[in-house]
Amino acid sequence: MPDSGVAMRDSHPWKTARWIHSVVVSLLFAPPVAAQVLEDRSPAIKAAYLLQIPRHVFWPKTKAEALNGKPGQSELRIIVIGNSPTYRVLEALSTKSSALPYRVVVRRKRSVSALTETDVKWTHIVYVPAQRDCRLVQAAYPSQPYLLVTDGARGTEAGAAVAFYISENKVRLELAPYQASARGIEFSSKLLRIAGTVRRGPNQAQR
Repeated sequence: MPDSGVAMRDSHPWKTARWIHSVVVSLLFAPPVAAQVLEDRSPAIKAAYLLQIPRHVFWPKTKAEALNGKPGQSELRIIVIGNSPTYRVLEALSTKSSALPYRVVVRRKRSVSALTETDVKWTHIVYVPAQRDCRLVQAAYPSQPYLLVTDGARGTEAGAAVAFYISENKVRLELAPYQASARGIEFSSKLLRIAGTVRRGPNQAQR
């Protein structure tokens, strides 16, 4: 296990920010919706996950210290590649991050080529919606301690530890603990329980 505490500060982390919690509850328990409605909602749902997932992760020491620092100094750092609607939601929600135990800092890079080693050392999450670009990020920065996140079923086969996909008109999580472990990161059991798919290795899917 990485040499840090889990990035959680209370025993009920989903209740800390109710404006996020309501989005996640709607994802998990609401009846299926029309495809167009889901398309409108999905950036907010993905943003909600991106803001909460780090609290259910065991981080290496340097990243844990940034997330669990002194009051007023803690930061969740997210980089988004490309012009994703989810970036715009994250940017808007970052101004309301007083509901979370850390400040949210979101940066956008126009392309993978704009991403630097300094960026990946700084950030907790690199969100790359396109799987082809995700593969490029994975190839360029294969072992640094950040969560690589992408969109689409089997997205973890592109090197991501987390992928968003659509099933039964809902946004689901695909998690690959083996991809996270390669970067010195581990998922909590709570996070694994809410995943739609867990991949323990290449072509090894559960649920």
